[in-house]
Amino acid sequence: MAGIYIHVPFCVSKCYYCDFYSVKSGSNEISSYISALSNQIKSMVSGNIDSIFFGGGTPSVLSPAQIGRVIELISDVGRISEDAEITLECNPEDANLNYLTELKYIGINRISLGIQSLSDRVLKTIGRRHDSLTSETAVANAIKAGFDNISADLILCLPGESSSDVNKNIEKLVKMDLPHFSTYMLSIPEGSIFFNDIPRGLSDDDKQAEIYLETSKKLRSLSYEHYEISNFSKPGFHCRHNLKYWKCQDYIGLGPAAHSSISGLRYSFPKSIKLFEETYKHSMPFEIALSTLTPEGRVDSTDYIIMGLRLSEGISLSSLYQLFGHTLSAEKLYLLKEYKDMGLVNYDGDYLSLTLEGFLLSNRIISSII
Repeated sequence: MAGIYIHVPFCVSKCYYCDFYSVKSGSNEISSYISALSNQIKSMVSGNIDSIFFGGGTPSVLSPAQIGRVIELISDVGRISEDAEITLECNPEDANLNYLTELKYIGINRISLGIQSLSDRVLKTIGRRHDSLTSETAVANAIKAGFDNISADLILCLPGESSSDVNKNIEKLVKMDLPHFSTYMLSIPEGSIFFNDIPRGLSDDDKQAEIYLETSKKLRSLSYEHYEISNFSKPGFHCRHNLKYWKCQDYIGLGPAAHSSISGLRYSFPKSIKLFEETYKHSMPFEIALSTLTPEGRVDSTDYIIMGLRLSEGISLSSLYQLFGHTLSAEKLYLLKEYKDMGLVNYDGDYLSLTLEGFLLSNRIISSII
């Protein structure tokens, strides 16, 4: 079973912390994109599909009819399983009841709301177009529309936001019975607006660690499973599509800037909607369509370790050897023993995973053993 990721490269405006590829949306631009995307789907999609994820950008700039057309095209050339997880990222300001009801009708069964914060002051600081009331209304609308699989994206360590502020955000959303939270640490990548205009009130490393630990402990205490460094869910509500990334499974990325992993090989398409539309004026055989992507190497033991240790279940060192013929040296095994003594990893001689405190130092731990 493969997953399908669809990059929708349109935004009404750019959030100040974001460097994801997107351009200004307009009806003509969206129409041309849908036409090219349709041809790419015909060229690249086949076989069994158990997850579809509309990401961006802002997928909710598309109409339900446009989204439905994409799902129908995928169904025409592939086999979407009856229990497939079909996710759409949605901005709160787009999540009116009519829109969400139509999404449910065309087959979307999981909504990911880009809430980020419930502080109006903070939302304005980071360039979001919605306010806290709009977010709360969006959650209520999703529930009224019949969605039971709803995720809230929150960004931790936003300018001037404390761990107490984050906890209050979570408590308010938990009362609305949300089954999934994605809680990302604020990063300021090159290419974002904040990169050239650093905001005031950013947390230092110690404060970031405090906020991350308190947020994680809060959600765990409320019976959310901390199944991945930044993700928490009620039982049965893990994001099945994203698990494909972390478990190095197959997925096909569609659209400009989308990444794929097909039969153990990684590919990407350049960050250019113009090139995307020129490339897919027509559908083409799979082998030719594949040649339009940029090869990025084979999935290897390093990928398995880096991605697998993001998960609370971790990795199996015996599987690492079976899959890639890779074993850890005596020096690195000794490091694992030291990390275990420090309370940073769980390790039983085969299965290796990071503790909550280990998640905080994941980059350092992982880089020391790969």
